[in-house]
Amino acid sequence: MSGGELQKVLIALTSLKDFNIYLLDEPTSYLDIFERLRIATYIDSLKREDNSIIVIDHDLLFLDHISDTIFIIYGVQRAYGVVSYPIGAREGINQYLEGFIRRENLRIRDKPIRLDIKSFSDKKEGEKILEWKNLKINLGEFLLEANEGYISKNTVVGVLGRNGIGKTTFAKAIAGIIKYDGYISKEVSISYKPQYLELSEGEKYITVGEFLRKLNPDYKAQFNEYLFDLGISDLLDHELGSLSGGELQTVITFGCLIQDKDLYLLDEPFSYLDVEQRIRLSKFIREIIKQREKAALVIEHDLLFLEYVSDKIIVFLGEPGKYGKVYGPMENNKALNMFLKEVGITIRRDPETKRPKINKPDSYLDRVQKSSGIYYQDF
Repeated sequence: MSGGELQKVLIALTSLKDFNIYLLDEPTSYLDIFERLRIATYIDSLKREDNSIIVIDHDLLFLDHISDTIFIIYGVQRAYGVVSYPIGAREGINQYLEGFIRRENLRIRDKPIRLDIKSFSDKKEGEKILEWKNLKINLGEFLLEANEGYISKNTVVGVLGRNGIGKTTFAKAIAGIIKYDGYISKEVSISYKPQYLELSEGEKYITVGEFLRKLNPDYKAQFNEYLFDLGISDLLDHELGSLSGGELQTVITFGCLIQDKDLYLLDEPFSYLDVEQRIRLSKFIREIIKQREKAALVIEHDLLFLEYVSDKIIVFLGEPGKYGKVYGPMENNKALNMFLKEVGITIRRDPETKRPKINKPDSYLDRVQKSSGIYYQDF
């Protein structure tokens, strides 16, 4: 099974019997936004007067959509954690982003998390470094097609689409891992971070420092600031096999980006990371690309962070598992509107923090936005 398929089976297995408490730890991993909303509807159907459902997740869109109450857990990583009093869903997420819990008169972060300001947004798009034309990838039961498109220097291109629609297949074709018909220019060097992180038996016992040194012997001098910012400096003496999912994700993604390449292919780099880690990694990706005049292709299901990290977005439409078609790259708002219209979801902005919020299906705001053709409300 794929990661998304296994995730849905385990959620179903968890809910097969009647329990007083259902505990779901990161149920959105590997699922696209359409599947996440299907899971949200299913979880909501489990609610009764004699039970409670506890959901742990890092996708703020999903948590805001599904939750009645939010508990904020704050503290110091690897040292201690504290659970807040219960807070209403909207207020809880806004207070978490603000870094200040009002009821407890407590500041949990030095400054707010801002998702409406991108670093280096004024950096102009550079020359084309990779193009594709009349691309066809036939995997037997699945066909992916792309007419033409390109990626330029100084650009982070997001990739958006449902599960099983060909996003990873497209990245593997660019990386030269799978065969294809048509044209992909090959004048660029590429660094690729795959979707699933699998360590060989030998890799499990090498330290993080040894792993990074193999990729870039001068990584400490060149990226010392980011080692601390991403929390990797505390892991340098740890073996790769001992790392948590989030730690390994950060190290592997960091290792991909510290190599001197023209194009970085990052397949779901935010999986297992908390919100603050996603912010820091997003900034690192953008700064590497902009400062070094490189390019990145980022595949991600978290719409909030995909929009935040990307300058442009490629949209994949079609029938999952059978056929996929590539559109773009195009401006973020156009891409998000195209995709959300396809899956029948509308998103508005929270008036206080400007963060995206999913409208409840067939609610007044959902009907208004659909009638006006605005599926993704921009700033």
